Amino acid sequence: MTRLRRIIFNVFTVFSLALCVAILGLWVRSYAAPAGNVVVRLRGIWCGAHSESGRIALGYCRAREAPDASGDRDGQRWHWESATGRDGPWRTLGIDCGAVHVTQSSVPFLASLPSMGALFSVGTDGRFIRLPWAFLAALAAAWPGVRLVSLLRRRHRRAAGRCASCGYDLRATPDRCPECGTLIKASAPEIVGL
Repeated sequence: MTRLRRIIFNVFTVFSLALCVAILGLWVRSYAAPAGNVVVRLRGIWCGAHSESGRIALGYCRAREAPDASGDRDGQRWHWESATGRDGPWRTLGIDCGAVHVTQSSVPFLASLPSMGALFSVGTDGRFIRLPWAFLAALAAAWPGVRLVSLLRRRHRRAAGRCASCGYDLRATPDRCPECGTLIKASAPEIVGL
């Protein structure tokens, strides 16, 4: 493996491991903290996220603008509790997707009234996908896991006197592997005390 490739793999492994740790922290937080909502507008598309009970829901919609067109998020509400999912093979993994209703207040101070608030809000449907945090953590940990297994396999092969790359027995040719051509680094001779 070339030096640059090894550096890129190591950087990607560290990044993936840090991402896994961050996901594990958010997973624990989803049980301890009250439900968290985040809403962001990206070029006319509203994106929302909701984390609760070990799962994260990510959604998007093309919501109508409020009359002032300021893009203020305060009057927008994503109704995650009434989100409807579809059946599919991904349900066994705890993943579901479907529609979520999004309302945006056209007159924010009137939309907060308990009895008449619905009259002053505009609704639209968006799409969402809901994933378990454990699924995301497993995806983030896959690359570091593969790298760890590879490292342990190479160490085991070296300790057994075999080529670290292909596993060929090196007892007859300790300098170079006759199977794959890999040069074997000579280990420093052990110094025996007097």
